[in-house]
Amino acid sequence: MSNAIMSNASMSNASMSNAVEISRCRIRSGDSTLFFNVIMKNTILSLLALCLFAAPVFAQDAAPRKKVLYFSYSNGFQHDPVKLVDGGPSVSDVAMVELGKKHGYEVVCTKDGAVFDGDLDQYAAFAFYTSGNLSNDPDENKPGARITDTGREKFFAAIRAGKGYLGFHSANDTWRSGGDNYVNDPPEKINPYIKIVGAEFTSHGPQQEADVIITQPAALPWFKSKGEKFRYYDEWYAFKNFADDMHVLAVLDTEGMKGDQYRRPPFPMVWARMEGKGRVVFSGLGHRNEYWKDEHMMEMVNDLLQYAMGEGEIDITPNLEKTAPGAKTLKNN
Repeated sequence: MSNAIMSNASMSNASMSNAVEISRCRIRSGDSTLFFNVIMKNTILSLLALCLFAAPVFAQDAAPRKKVLYFSYSNGFQHDPVKLVDGGPSVSDVAMVELGKKHGYEVVCTKDGAVFDGDLDQYAAFAFYTSGNLSNDPDENKPGARITDTGREKFFAAIRAGKGYLGFHSANDTWRSGGDNYVNDPPEKINPYIKIVGAEFTSHGPQQEADVIITQPAALPWFKSKGEKFRYYDEWYAFKNFADDMHVLAVLDTEGMKGDQYRRPPFPMVWARMEGKGRVVFSGLGHRNEYWKDEHMMEMVNDLLQYAMGEGEIDITPNLEKTAPGAKTLKNN
């Protein structure tokens, strides 16, 4: 409560005390009618004062909730968590909406790229679970609509102007640069979208359990609760074209993993970076429906999304070389 509100609340309490003291005087003098009139007058004035100075608090509580645009158009492979269920919301749609309800923000779910031609100022952040070339029309058996060239530029500009971005799993298997999976591309060949996200998907091995090492000191509450690492079963993407300015939040420990993609040093799996004034966050987890139905894992999503929306501060000093010095080695000799 502000000092002004506390001060005026104190004034109101003083008024009540005065009313009580007056009542005592009037009772002693035997003037009951005057006592009643005085105490009623002072009580009403006190209540009016409380209402007047509490009004800013109620007005603040009624402020509009922040809004997140959750975009899940798949021009490439369509993951189970983004598939519509019997014509209704997908598993991840439901999870995101419920997460927003739980933590006080609104999530708008869509696969229609035309939304980016509209008003983007209404959103605090964009969350992407996408795949393929989003500038292309969908296959006949996939719902959604492409993002126009104008919409794409508006989207990029919105992030650079301060809107947040959170990418899930295949969000960097989107607008890919192409090229050899085991060769980092020169900067001029990297797609502008991939530059924003911070790294690009190359391939993946079989689904399996793996250790994810948390960068210390841990940046967000969920990571702090896990200690030094956590173990999880997922489909683990391998990446290339890492941005030098990223702040790594967690690293995939590749030792002992099955698949040629992981015969390389540990590399980032969760990270943050700035794109202009916009906070960009990416998490490689989330391939399976089970992830989106796991309330504990959803709290990690909430931490990442809240940060993207501008809540809280973390140290985003570039630390790629410190936390994953071999990340740009895409395959051991």
